[in-house]
Amino acid sequence: RQSLPTRAADAVRARLKADKRFAGVEFRVSCEGAVVTLRGVVPDSRAKRLAVGVAQNTVGVDDVIDELAVPE
Repeated sequence: RQSLPTRAADAVRARLKADKRFAGVEFRVSCEGAVVTLRGVVPDSRAKRLAVGVAQNTVGVDDVIDELAVPE
């Protein structure tokens, strides 16, 4: 069932892109099964928490691996 992971990753990508709080942030979203991995650089720890929350609350996502970086 290769189509399901793609849909979950696409749904997360679409939600992050549509969210104005993440304007200018480029996320790399990958998916294995129902586990989504988020990569990219976010402006601060609040944005990081928000992005992980958006991914966790996306239909089809069971878990989120947070590999987002926050500049020092």
